[in-house]
Amino acid sequence: MILINNVNLQPLQTVMRQIVVNLDLSQMTKDPSQIALYSDRSMRAATIIVATVPILIVYPFIQRYFVAGIRLGAVKG
Repeated sequence: MILINNVNLQPLQTVMRQIVVNLDLSQMTKDPSQIALYSDRSMRAATIIVATVPILIVYPFIQRYFVAGIRLGAVKG
């Protein structure tokens, strides 16, 4: 957040944090009149869902690697 000044280069999580914390909707739409149509709560909820769903979709496929890593770290030599 500090080093990247260009909004187009910021990662998705940084942009979503700005939307949730600061409620900065200017990055989401080009027309300022459309911002008034969205409520604060619905925008925050949608942002959280957009951030969570990809993780929930990918995690079952890579879960075995997490379990293997935990087992490997738990064994005392």
